[in-house]
Amino acid sequence: MENKKDFSMKIRKFLANDKVGAILIVVVMCLFLIITTEHFLTGRNIMTLLKQSSFYMIVVMGVLCVFMGGGMDLSTGATMCMSAIMTAMLAREELNLPIIVIILAAIVVGLVIGFINGFLIGYLNLPAFIETLGMSILLGGATLVITEGYSVNGLSEAFCNMGIGKILDIPIPVIVAVVMCIIMWFVLKKTRYGRHLAATGGNEQAAIVSGINTKRVKMFSYMLCSVFASIGGMLLCARFQSGQLSIGAGYELNAISAAVIGGASMTGGAGSVIGCVFGTFVLTILTNGLDILHVNAYWQNVVQGIVIIFAVLLDVIRHKIKDSIK
Repeated sequence: MENKKDFSMKIRKFLANDKVGAILIVVVMCLFLIITTEHFLTGRNIMTLLKQSSFYMIVVMGVLCVFMGGGMDLSTGATMCMSAIMTAMLAREELNLPIIVIILAAIVVGLVIGFINGFLIGYLNLPAFIETLGMSILLGGATLVITEGYSVNGLSEAFCNMGIGKILDIPIPVIVAVVMCIIMWFVLKKTRYGRHLAATGGNEQAAIVSGINTKRVKMFSYMLCSVFASIGGMLLCARFQSGQLSIGAGYELNAISAAVIGGASMTGGAGSVIGCVFGTFVLTILTNGLDILHVNAYWQNVVQGIVIIFAVLLDVIRHKIKDSIK
């Protein structure tokens, strides 16, 4: 009887692990696609998967930061679009601006949007869901006003190279995504701010009693999230070689889904970079696999919707298992 209890406890701890769910799903999906298709395991398809994942991964790292602090950000997709439009306007060939200026502009866009979100939520206690939804609508309208509904074209070759170029045969967006993951891992695991962020998301009242400035912690988390989204938007703009109004559409929900599948808790205080990386792979492998299997595009939307619902269910189940262990 004791052995059965020990075994049951080990199983529950295994299932409660933040990373396990996403890793298992990735393994199962890969095995299924390897068996049922001929093209999944080709070098070309693997490289396509990595490139597709890289843009999501950058955004997901920012979402993870907000989740860790117990927040929510629905404006990441609109932030990507605003960043794409602003950087595209600066990257036009006739302006001939240095790449570093354009990169800094994208970072500034993210900082400004994140500061507004963070101040309104952290210091004025506006509900995160409503505030970031409002910011998303505001940014969507602002991009239409700025562009008058037209894409921004005529971008410089040097700028576009950030989205389609390679370094040592590795796509630049993949390199940037790896760097962003390392930065977020360092912030969460090796800095005082990372510890304060986890404490704020885990139990805000206890964090306040411990002397943590939770308002500032929250604000910085939204600033980081928006900067990551801005960088992702800039790279997507470079990849498309055009500042399109559709850039970032749907990224906010997919990023949230990837983070939750990867073990990040929507109630705060839990999550890991590795888990979110695999959570991102779940979504990109799913999309890639449906394309390879020639599934109708309409049905792909149905499947992706099911995955989003499953992500929330997974988070609830994981919390119940953790509570039962305690």
